[in-house]
Amino acid sequence: MQKRKLGTNGPEVSAIGYGAMGFHLAYGSADEEAGLATIRRAYDLGVTFFDTAELYGWGENEKFIGRAITGFRDDVVLATKFGFTPS
Repeated sequence: MQKRKLGTNGPEVSAIGYGAMGFHLAYGSADEEAGLATIRRAYDLGVTFFDTAELYGWGENEKFIGRAITGFRDDVVLATKFGFTPS
């Protein structure tokens, strides 16, 4: 997997990131065990950049990603978007 540096002095991450919106927003219900396995497989394939947002399940997606990266948390970079308000 190719790597990219974020900004001038930022961390190095995989050139391909994993967008995790679909686990808790937009595409219907997701299989949690399959989702955890998918994220772990992405890491095994070299993905070290994962993207989420508080809007995706109002924090549930972030907790889900936290469970998925247990064991390799220090090896990945998480991006999260925040500041949304429920309607």
